[in-house]
Amino acid sequence: MNGTDASSDWRDGANTFRQILNRETARVAVARLSEELWFGHRNWEDLSRQEQDNILGWVELVSAAQIEAYGPAQKLAGLDVDDA
Repeated sequence: MNGTDASSDWRDGANTFRQILNRETARVAVARLSEELWFGHRNWEDLSRQEQDNILGWVELVSAAQIEAYGPAQKLAGLDVDDA
């Protein structure tokens, strides 16, 4: 296996993990929301495909935003951040 194949395998594995993490995060979010009266006592499986897709979209948005905000948040908190 050459370096390109290993890099591609790593990216594929990371992408698969990200998708699984987002889906599981969405399930946890729905479980937490189900405790709220306004949401009703629905679980992930009770949601329509459109509702699941909408929630997954928000989870992906927040996940990407957290990654992007991580460095600036460290700087604002006064933590030592390497800009390299």
